[in-house]
Amino acid sequence: SHIPFLFFFAGKFYEMFHMDADIGVDVLGFTYMKGHIAHSGFPEISYGVMANRLVQAGYKVARVEQTETPDMLRQRKANTKRGQKKPQVVNREVCSILTMGTRTFCYLDDTSALDQEMSQGGGAASAASSSVGGPLLAIREIVKTGSRISSQSSSGENNNDDNDDDGDDAVQPVCEYGVTLIDAVRAEVTLGQFAD
Repeated sequence: SHIPFLFFFAGKFYEMFHMDADIGVDVLGFTYMKGHIAHSGFPEISYGVMANRLVQAGYKVARVEQTETPDMLRQRKANTKRGQKKPQVVNREVCSILTMGTRTFCYLDDTSALDQEMSQGGGAASAASSSVGGPLLAIREIVKTGSRISSQSSSGENNNDDNDDDGDDAVQPVCEYGVTLIDAVRAEVTLGQFAD
């Protein structure tokens, strides 16, 4: 999976900088904005479409939003102890991360692809081939060793011949597997367990 792709919310636009701007130009067809650093962006209303295109291209998309108002920044400056550097910028935090396996939808997202798939009868069975997003799969393997002791012959010698079928209960490793399949878009969780 690719490194997270960052959208910074500024005013009414989402902006990308440096390598993210380069990806925006290559994958989304943007042009660079004027300035000394690589920089591109798009209006807030296009967030869902742009995020979906990047997720479909295999990127993790992180949305960074302003979590503090200018008034809150002034209050934080006033509370800064003497001798400490006063904050100059409002706080920003990652508010959501979208990937193919953890794709969820909010009011900013383009849900038309989801609506189209649902109208075509797509369900959990078609999730793996879904163009909207795939399920998240987790597999856990645990190696278990048996506690049975090999049978011994009457002479006291250990009878560990692999080719005889005389009922030896030799210790054999067994792997147990736990499988979880999560489809976040449809709120479906499938669990399974088996031994091999």
